[in-house]
Amino acid sequence: MRWGGEHGIYALLKEERKLEVLKTELNDITEKRKSLEHRVHLMSSGSLDLDMLDEQARTLLDDTGKDEVVIPLKK
Repeated sequence: MRWGGEHGIYALLKEERKLEVLKTELNDITEKRKSLEHRVHLMSSGSLDLDMLDEQARTLLDDTGKDEVVIPLKK
């Protein structure tokens, strides 16, 4: 029985590790997609969230009201 090389136990362990990394990446991407889909739903014409629209407009335009204070946060 061969334990090394491209068809041995080490190759199997390497492939299993790759699979775990890919599963983690898939989960992260899936969560991001769900978050984006939710935001798009909130901005669709049938269910427009005015607070979200205001937040997005202010972010894009870098604008505030005269009685507002902006506290920048690092992402």
